[in-house]
Amino acid sequence: MRLKRNIIAAIVAILLCIAAVLVVQLIPNNDTSKTSSEKDKLASGKDTSVTIVNYKKGSYVNSKIIVEGGNFSYTLAKTTKADASVQYIIEDHPTIEVKPESVNILAENYSYVVMADTIKKNCTNLAEYGLDKPQGKYTLVNENGKNTTILIGDKIGTRYYSMVEGQNTVYTIFDSYGDAVLGGINSLRETTLVNIESGKAADQLKQFRIDTRSGCMVNIRVAQEGDIIASSSSKFIMTEPYNMPVYSSKLIELLPAFTPVNVNEFIEDDPKDLSKYGLDNPQYTLTLADGNGTYVIYYGNPTPDGKKVYCMMKGKNFVFCMTKDKLDAFASVDPYILCDRYAHLINIDKVSSVQVVSADGSHNYVMKVDRNTKQLFFINDKPAEDESFRLAYRYIAGIGLSADGGPSAVKEKESLKIIFKFTNGATYTATYYEYDDRNYVLDRNGEKSNFLVAKKSITEMYDKLNSIKTK
Repeated sequence: MRLKRNIIAAIVAILLCIAAVLVVQLIPNNDTSKTSSEKDKLASGKDTSVTIVNYKKGSYVNSKIIVEGGNFSYTLAKTTKADASVQYIIEDHPTIEVKPESVNILAENYSYVVMADTIKKNCTNLAEYGLDKPQGKYTLVNENGKNTTILIGDKIGTRYYSMVEGQNTVYTIFDSYGDAVLGGINSLRETTLVNIESGKAADQLKQFRIDTRSGCMVNIRVAQEGDIIASSSSKFIMTEPYNMPVYSSKLIELLPAFTPVNVNEFIEDDPKDLSKYGLDNPQYTLTLADGNGTYVIYYGNPTPDGKKVYCMMKGKNFVFCMTKDKLDAFASVDPYILCDRYAHLINIDKVSSVQVVSADGSHNYVMKVDRNTKQLFFINDKPAEDESFRLAYRYIAGIGLSADGGPSAVKEKESLKIIFKFTNGATYTATYYEYDDRNYVLDRNGEKSNFLVAKKSITEMYDKLNSIKTK
């Protein structure tokens, strides 16, 4: 009997729960916020592809396209070139450089309008969709003078709420339309101003130069035939602060910190006051050259948040930003490390004679290369055996630098000279002065650089010169 009562009680409880659910469903729903359910629909709803303006792609039927955002507007105006091809121009911003192909692609895309979904007809609450105060809009003016204006509202997922101005149906529009409108005129501009690819730098790069407010920090260019100090293995030569061959691999390794030069943000066109950006007297000036031209980029002050740096490029009248790491890269440049650090790495094919003479007279050697006779090499006018002569020359050319003594290095007591005479008639003199117990300070042809050379390198050179075999 008790079991029967328990079963009846359970059945009654179930019936009461069902009744409660039915009662709740019958209560009127006073929540008028339907936006959530409508937004949910966007994620899973079918693409209804509502065509608002239907023009054949590539027909370029619009005489003008007026694009407006929160703080900008511009007009694409249709022009016909001499070859009858169509090109849209930015009508009201003649000083702003844009990519012609990007302008035409945008004009073509704006020539027809397809909505993704119909959200609400006869909408009376546009604020729910951000269409009471749209973020942007674009107006198509066709060749018959008819205007169609498309409003861009809030973004939801990968789409924007949208509607045709003057109508009351809310749609979603594909994000490519909204992004293009809200991107403004800057979305049509070239953002890569210079791009010397590191993988092709050995072939493309012609010059790499950095200037600071106090003068030239480093200048590297492609070596030329007339350069006296030229390595047979180095394509590049440094002219400031040293006159030295450059390790090509080290230069190419450094290059990605400076190129490509990419615009992170456009700041101001036709600037009137460069001082507020620190560009009236830039911290750094970078010069890059390739086979297509020379590019000069100015680096001013960091932005207030410290994350970017204000920049300009010669020949382009706008201020832009790059990321702060582009500014930091200058601090990592050490000209000495970039040098192919040999005292006088000179190709023997350019040399007619080399004289090595010590100040005290204990060493005096004259190495001659006579290309007009069968006997090629001579040491102190005696015919020399090729292998030992070349070995001694390699020691001379291979004398390494141990450090840069700096501008304060004293050059008073001369120890020796090495005098090169070249086949073109030029002369180069390397003079070694006493510095300390371990090093000489080197004057290279009267240059301002003061490299240090280990004394043991000179001792080894003397040994090789004494070892030249004569015939």
